[in-house]
Amino acid sequence: MSSPLNDFLKIVVILFLTIMSYNSLAIGNTDESILIETEAVGSAESDDSLPFVLEDQVQVVCYRDFDSDGYGRPTQSYNSPTTSCVGGFVTNNLDCNDLNGAINPGAAEVCDDLDNNCNLSIDEGFSTVFYHLDSDGDGFGDQAVAIDGLQSCPVPAGFVLDDTDCNDGDAAINPGQLELCNGIDDDCDLVLDNGLPLTDFYWDFDGDGFGDLTQVVQACAAPVGASTNATDCDDNDAN
Repeated sequence: MSSPLNDFLKIVVILFLTIMSYNSLAIGNTDESILIETEAVGSAESDDSLPFVLEDQVQVVCYRDFDSDGYGRPTQSYNSPTTSCVGGFVTNNLDCNDLNGAINPGAAEVCDDLDNNCNLSIDEGFSTVFYHLDSDGDGFGDQAVAIDGLQSCPVPAGFVLDDTDCNDGDAAINPGQLELCNGIDDDCDLVLDNGLPLTDFYWDFDGDGFGDLTQVVQACAAPVGASTNATDCDDNDAN
């Protein structure tokens, strides 16, 4: 005949065995669930889909490396139960731009207005120089804006290092041009029509087509009011 005390002890034993059995089942499945969740993270695109790992099972923290440059973003990570990460993740979080594989702490700084090496500085190590407006696109900058030139490391659109253009409104006039016989300083050397063969011309004051031998001028082309003929004996009378 059972007593109330014996009945109570039986109930306690049954409850204890039931709890132990449940815990054993849960622990046995833990590793499997972690592995399943870890395999799924390879396609994770947001923190919401990253796996959950018990704190005492974390071996390393893995960070998303979207641009595959070997450096991870600090804003997206998961705790790995192993010492390695799944594809698309790395063990560092040093990338300052995980959308550009050319920008990371291992990259060399270049002159492009970007922080290429993630050291919080832009274009360090490059000299800042003055650029000059090239309105006519001939590759020579405007002398008139030499003092007010744009200061920048990369060459801005429409600007050049050179400041020797004497007419930035005409692409046919710059230091790289050949001098023409046209009364214009084509090569920006401050001299008109220099270096060209010269011819003697004679002023024809009376406009009869005959010039005065004593009124000679040298030029590469006949000036207005001059003639190559020098046989006028009275250049004040056209008759």
